[in-house]
Amino acid sequence: MGSYCIPCKMLLITLEEEIDLTAVHADLVNLEERIVQATSKHNEFLKELGLPPLPLANEG
Repeated sequence: MGSYCIPCKMLLITLEEEIDLTAVHADLVNLEERIVQATSKHNEFLKELGLPPLPLANEG
């Protein structure tokens, strides 16, 4: 097989809109809490089945 060299130009991407980092952070915290709750519920079922629990997202 031959080798190919394709020239690439560097692209500069600028955002036209502002990102509300506080809102993004709050969304991520909320998602993390929901994941922990779902994992805890899932672990209850695993325990009933005699299976080892999954690690919680906030551990480690």
